[in-house]
Amino acid sequence: MSNERSAPNVLEVKPLRFYEYGHVNYQDVQVGDVLLARGISFGDNMLSLEADNISMKLDVHDYGIKDLERAKKSAVSKLGRKVLVRVSKKENGVLYVERNSIACETTQRLNTMIGSTIPATIEAISNFALFVDLGNGVESMVPIVEISENRFKNIKKEFEVGSEIRVKIQAYDAESDFFTVSRKRAYLPMDIPVGEKIVVTCAGFMDEKKTAIFVSYDPGNVGLMNVPHSINPNYFNYGDELIVRVTKYVNGKFKCAFVEKI
Repeated sequence: MSNERSAPNVLEVKPLRFYEYGHVNYQDVQVGDVLLARGISFGDNMLSLEADNISMKLDVHDYGIKDLERAKKSAVSKLGRKVLVRVSKKENGVLYVERNSIACETTQRLNTMIGSTIPATIEAISNFALFVDLGNGVESMVPIVEISENRFKNIKKEFEVGSEIRVKIQAYDAESDFFTVSRKRAYLPMDIPVGEKIVVTCAGFMDEKKTAIFVSYDPGNVGLMNVPHSINPNYFNYGDELIVRVTKYVNGKFKCAFVEKI
């Protein structure tokens, strides 16, 4: 029996049912249904996929990215990974699928969210940028100058493919079908209200007496926490996760007070 529910982040188009990977039955699936499939091979501009031993074909022209070379590279990156697709045709036991409508719907949704901060999944990492999926295959790039206020020596050591980050949607260029996004603007410390509790990591001590601790809210956002007089400084160790309360901002950096150790 199929596991059906409303498709996440997809505008309603009839007929529309969403099948989780592992719950796909060829007889149940209808044209217009949305499902998760795994990429298995790519050749002749065709991405082959499968779900529950059902073969699927996705023409790169229907991939949802206007630039053909970008579409090919993205399709290859999906090998061994799950992809959200919509059924366009059933024939001889094979499902022919497309992503154009899904990408279009997601682009329309994201275009109403300019200025918003959203989660994004890292698809690839180079020496100069993070390549991310904004949802349902809508892809973008975070250039190195927009990754963090701090400069990383090697961003490949700081981030992992498949991990999730937050990005701020800054603009959309309809001609190139591309969203401009920034990670560092999504993590600006001024976005954290004074008085709010946050989870940070102990990143080091300010001096040998351990009177204050540098704490990291994310790899590019470091604050300072004074060690309470009532607590032995040796109670804190590098890498400890702490709950702190933001108290003020000084020169764009946050200061915080200790609440408890996790």
